[in-house]
Amino acid sequence: MKRLEKYLNHLRRIIIKSKILVFILFVQTIFSQELFEQGQSFLASKQYTKAIKVFEEILENDHVNISAMNELAGVYNKLGNIPLIIHFYNKSLNIKENQPDTWLSLGNIYYHDENIPAAVYAYKNSIKHRPNFAKGHNNLATLFKESGEIDLAIMHFEKAVENDTGYSRAMRNIGDIYLNRGNSEKAIYWLERATQTEPGSLYGWFWLGRAYVQNGDIQKGIQNYLKVLAQKPDLPQVHHHLGKAYFEIRDYNNAIHHVRLAMEKNPAVIPFYISLSKIYAHIQQESAALAILQDALALDRNSMAIYIERGNIHKSASRFEEALNQYELAALVAPEEWQGYYKKGVVLYYLSRMKEAKEALTKAQELSSENGAVFHFIGLVALAENDLETAEAMLQKASEYDYKNADVWFHYGQTFLRLEEYEAAEKSNQAVSSIIPVARKARY
Repeated sequence: MKRLEKYLNHLRRIIIKSKILVFILFVQTIFSQELFEQGQSFLASKQYTKAIKVFEEILENDHVNISAMNELAGVYNKLGNIPLIIHFYNKSLNIKENQPDTWLSLGNIYYHDENIPAAVYAYKNSIKHRPNFAKGHNNLATLFKESGEIDLAIMHFEKAVENDTGYSRAMRNIGDIYLNRGNSEKAIYWLERATQTEPGSLYGWFWLGRAYVQNGDIQKGIQNYLKVLAQKPDLPQVHHHLGKAYFEIRDYNNAIHHVRLAMEKNPAVIPFYISLSKIYAHIQQESAALAILQDALALDRNSMAIYIERGNIHKSASRFEEALNQYELAALVAPEEWQGYYKKGVVLYYLSRMKEAKEALTKAQELSSENGAVFHFIGLVALAENDLETAEAMLQKASEYDYKNADVWFHYGQTFLRLEEYEAAEKSNQAVSSIIPVARKARY
């Protein structure tokens, strides 16, 4: 009986201690929660030093409190202390890996710190732990887009939209990719979706305008540009594109007006000068065109585009030696770019200096290995030298990369005629006719 009573007393003491422990843990939890809310309040009111002290106090009593670690990372993010941001996010993730939002935040820090491999790793982990995480897919896609991995970018942008049907930013990014690829129909599809989803985004309307212009629907493009400028009239890029669109429909006064407005709002942008020069050159005001380019040179004497445009003006006037001089300067100031060598090769072809033309075009091809324009003129040089095998091979590649270019198909057909392959020549003729319907009779 005494043993039973002794056991019961022992059990009572254990129960009392357990209740006390539970009570202590309850009090600690309440206290920790109050501290946490206080820290968040300090953070919201930009009292960062006080916020740090509070979250550090929480960690002193609870070494594995990942919420406090993440909040500390957030405080240091406000202070721009990247090493400590990364330290606390990684410390939190080492305790609990399954935190998609924390992986996303860490990826954003790595991205802004230009540590792209680490950012990719973080974003991949965010969608690993939450496969339907639209923001994770979008941010990962953005990195793939910037690094030129376009197919992966499209895939993840589409997954972002699939998991968040209102994700207009992802839609705009897909549209921008197709716009840069020259696939205007797909660009229009995605950018129309973006503008319907977020009608207040000026980027969406601007990019949609560009897609319409690229697709040949100039008036719709102009309408979109004007829609943007009605809300924000000081956007130089929009004025520039609007001016180029008016140029396409031969409204030269409006074209000049809007490109000049772009230049007034940002006089340091060289492409604005190039566009204005092209307009003046087109309307036979060569002196004005060259004067505009001279103004551009005063801003930047190392701009390849300026020398190329000067060369184009001379070439259009059949001043091939002067054009060659400008193209050589273009290649000199930008030896890593293909355009100067390509233009140089073209004018050397017109000067019948085939060996030099081939050298320049080969250099252009080395720098831009999938370029239909370069393959086209390499083929023309080969054709001029009666190297029909090389001409056929180069013009075939040109037709693959630049399949909407009637001149490519015309010269491809000429090659087949000289090879006496008349059936292939007729197919090339049909390709010309499909691109230029009025060209029913080939000029072979």
